[in-house]
Amino acid sequence: MTEAASTRCIEMLNGVPIYFEIHGSGEPVLLLHGFSGCTQDWSKVTTEWVSAFHMIVPDLRGHGRSSTLTRPFRHHDAADDMLALLEHLKIESCKAIGISGGGNVLLHMATQKPACLSAMVLVSATPYFPLQARTIMRQYPDTVTSDQREWLYTRHPGGDPKIDALLESTRAFADSYDDLTAAPCDHPSPHPHCSRRPRPAPPG
Repeated sequence: MTEAASTRCIEMLNGVPIYFEIHGSGEPVLLLHGFSGCTQDWSKVTTEWVSAFHMIVPDLRGHGRSSTLTRPFRHHDAADDMLALLEHLKIESCKAIGISGGGNVLLHMATQKPACLSAMVLVSATPYFPLQARTIMRQYPDTVTSDQREWLYTRHPGGDPKIDALLESTRAFADSYDDLTAAPCDHPSPHPHCSRRPRPAPPG
């Protein structure tokens, strides 16, 4: 199989500049990093799979070389971006792997447009943030050390505004109850802390 050249692009998707890379040739596979991750997380995979798969490797909104967040990160928004990316690339269906937050994004994609994913692997995705996690999240960004910030700088070009926006999103997760669970809620008036979106009312 002939190896395809790697490409690196930034496209405006849903009003947000999204950076993505294309590696290899063959069956299309979407690779999504976790929250605070970036395309660098897949460097070993893209090297080893380059002759077998056509890999689409984006930086989720607010991450890596994609634009700085202007509001707290939401997995649902990122899923909309990825669906737009597949449409931009004229890929009707693909397989996908998502790590942590990337896995949560895939769950949203699968429930919004099931035909877009023929198969997916979820690594450490979660349907909700437990109380222990929310307690830790509320301590951000005060608990982040200077060494941790320096590490983030190497992965997310954009300086303090970009890193501060990511850390503020981590803190915002502590009070987010409506973003993680992708399936809509059957109850017509869900509890205010229900993590599922109301199912649309039938027409008429």
